[in-house]
Amino acid sequence: MRIISLFLLLFSNFVFAQNGYLINSSYPKDFKIHLNKSQTHGLIWYYKASNYGLVYDLKTGEQVKEIILAGYTTNSSFEPHVFDYKEDNVILAGWDNEDLKPEHYFIWDEASNKFYTGKELPFQHGKIQDIIGDELVYAFTIYQKDGKGRLNLKKPSHSFVQFYNWKTKKWREFKQPYEFKENLTSRSLLLFEDGNKMKFFDLKTAQFLAQTTPAFDVVVSNYADGITYAAKYDKGIDKVALFDINTLTLGSFKKAPTHNNLDYYWGEMVNYHVKFEQNNTDIDLVITDKFSKATKKVTITTSDKEKADLIKARIATLKEIRQNKIKGDLDKNMLLRNQTLLNLKLILSPCPKPLPMIIITQEVEI
Repeated sequence: MRIISLFLLLFSNFVFAQNGYLINSSYPKDFKIHLNKSQTHGLIWYYKASNYGLVYDLKTGEQVKEIILAGYTTNSSFEPHVFDYKEDNVILAGWDNEDLKPEHYFIWDEASNKFYTGKELPFQHGKIQDIIGDELVYAFTIYQKDGKGRLNLKKPSHSFVQFYNWKTKKWREFKQPYEFKENLTSRSLLLFEDGNKMKFFDLKTAQFLAQTTPAFDVVVSNYADGITYAAKYDKGIDKVALFDINTLTLGSFKKAPTHNNLDYYWGEMVNYHVKFEQNNTDIDLVITDKFSKATKKVTITTSDKEKADLIKARIATLKEIRQNKIKGDLDKNMLLRNQTLLNLKLILSPCPKPLPMIIITQEVEI
C-alpha cells in the first residue's frame, strides 16, 4: 500500500490504462455508456453519479483509460453529460453534485491537466449539450406563462444557445425563435422544432443548415440492434423513424420496438453498436462494427476480491492525496491572506506622533 501511495503521489493527476474494472454492481442497467464525438471510443460510467469510469477503444475493444475523479470534491459525485476523446486525452463535463444544487457543473480537461468544480464555473444554464473547442454549449427554451403565472410547456417563446469558454470565462449567446429539442454530438448540431419541421443549428458556424426534416422529440439507438431512430415521446418512446445521421434524412414513423426508456441509448450510434450483457456474475461490453459486423466482448466488471481491493486502494489513495493537496492549497491561501491583511494593517495604521521640534539658538558674532 505504501508503494501504491508513493506512485500515486507522483502521478496523482494521471489516469491508468488497461487495469480497471467496475465493482459493486452486477446488473447491465447499472451502467451507462457515453460515445465520443467521432464515435471511436466509449466511456462506461455508473448509471448513478459516481467518480469512476473506464474508456474503451471501440475498434480494438481495449481499455485505454481508467478514470478516477475521487478527491476533487468532498463527496466526489459526478454525472457526465458530454464525453470526448481525441489525441489520447479525455474531456468530460456534467453535473457536480457537491451539495451545490441546482445545476452546478464540473469539467475534467485531461489535456491541460485541469479539473474544474462547480464552485469555479457558472451554474443554472441547463444540461451541457456539447463541447466545441474550449467552450461548453448550453441550450434551453423559455416558455410562455398562463394566466396563473405557470409555465405552459406547449407554448415555447424562444430559445437560447450559449457558449462558455471555461479558460477565458467569456460568453457567446444566440437567441432563436424556435423550441430546442435535441443534439447530435457526432455532427455538432443542435435540433430546433419550427412547427412541424426540425431545423439543424451548426455549432461550428453558428448557422442553421438549409436542410430540414419532419419534427420529432429525441434521437435514440436501440440497445438490442444498434439502430438509430428519430423518436416521438409520449410517456416513453412512442413512435420511431429510421434516422440517417450522415444525410439527415428520416424514414416513416411507426410503433417503437419497445417503449422502455432504459432499452435505448439516448443518442446516435454511427460506427459501432454497443450494449451490455450478463456474463454469470460479471458484465460484458459487446461491441459490433456496424459495417464489418465483427463483434468483440470485453468483461468490464470483476467479482474477484483481490482485484476489487486493488481498485478500492487506488481510489482511496488518490482521494486522500487530492484532498490533502486541496487542504494544503487552502492553508497556503489562508496564510497568504493573513499576511496580506497584516501588511495592509501596517500600511493603514496611524503613524506615531512626531517628537516636538526643538529649536536650538546660538549667539554668534557678526
